[in-house]
Amino acid sequence: MWGVIIVSLLGLTAGVWAYPSGAPASACLDMTPQHGPSEQTSTPPYELVVSNDTYAGGDEIEVTLRRTGNSAQFRGFFIQARTPGSTDAQGQFTTVDSGTTKTVNCGSVANSENGVTHTGRTDKTTVTVTWTAPANRVGHIQFRATVVETEDVFWVTKVKSSYVQDPTAGPLPTQATSSGQDIGVTSSGCGSTKGCYQAPSNCAPPSCDYFSSWQTLSNNSVLVEVSGTSNGYVAVGISHDNMMGLDVIYECVYDSDTGSTTAFSSWSPGKTRPERDSTQGGIWAISGSYVNGVVSCKFIIAINDAAAGRRQVKVNDLNFYLLMSKGSTTGNTISYHAANRIVSSSQIDFQSSTQHSSGARSRGTVKAHGIYMYIIYVYTYIYICMNV
Repeated sequence: MWGVIIVSLLGLTAGVWAYPSGAPASACLDMTPQHGPSEQTSTPPYELVVSNDTYAGGDEIEVTLRRTGNSAQFRGFFIQARTPGSTDAQGQFTTVDSGTTKTVNCGSVANSENGVTHTGRTDKTTVTVTWTAPANRVGHIQFRATVVETEDVFWVTKVKSSYVQDPTAGPLPTQATSSGQDIGVTSSGCGSTKGCYQAPSNCAPPSCDYFSSWQTLSNNSVLVEVSGTSNGYVAVGISHDNMMGLDVIYECVYDSDTGSTTAFSSWSPGKTRPERDSTQGGIWAISGSYVNGVVSCKFIIAINDAAAGRRQVKVNDLNFYLLMSKGSTTGNTISYHAANRIVSSSQIDFQSSTQHSSGARSRGTVKAHGIYMYIIYVYTYIYICMNV
């Protein structure tokens, strides 16, 4: 009996979205599966096709997710309708085939049915649903989909429809593939004039999965460079331990809606979305670029800047673990990084010019940790049952 319980619980660590019955409401904001390694950066072999190119309040539009290649098949999907730069789901979906699709309520409104997802693990080549526009126009609409082939192969919001235009709104946003000229983040000077953290070891941008450098300036500040292969964001956190929580984060974010790349100063309250500082407290002289799938930022951290509040970096406290992550974006909103994270093996002196390489947590380690936690749960459950 206990063996059955253990097998059943461990089985929860796998599956599409970790939810074979579809994406949960907790995935509404970033539309990211909470499993597997990094999302795919390649062009997805799928497309979203819509039946109308304009809409009015209450209009019904057919939305079809289908493959573009001859061999591609998907198991999981999550579709929403959004306006440019927003993460709010709009309108209401109706499922055509309840055997393969179901609606999801995103946001605080009950029975909103403004998302649609899969209901099983069967392989699919096409899915069609009906979307009903809000009673009042809300601006141009674009349908976005996360598509999951397997636990390891998925694309997050990279499958997009053409815009369904609101005739009363302004011009359509420009879709950019790159953001300006490369700002020139480089490994030159690592170990001599600046400190560096590189993954893989001794890599040079733009070929690094993760890269960060720091250089002390004469005006009581530190010049920071961040770069990595990503179609969304690369973030660097500084922490007094090797776990994220109550720490400063610097996000280098490519906004696919506007084509801009910039850095944000954020605060991590724990295992929730970072709280972004709208005033960019503690950082300045920001520049960024997105070129050929590489996101890069430069900015200066002010030391002892009282205006930074809890993000303040103090001159007598510059030894930190360095944590880096990356993932997709919706507009300029970052997604959950899933397994895309690395952490330094020891604290780093940000006044030094030494080179450091990744002490990355492998995917196997992450899975082993998850299995270990399930086993602990099972044996705790057994212990309680046997002693009640």
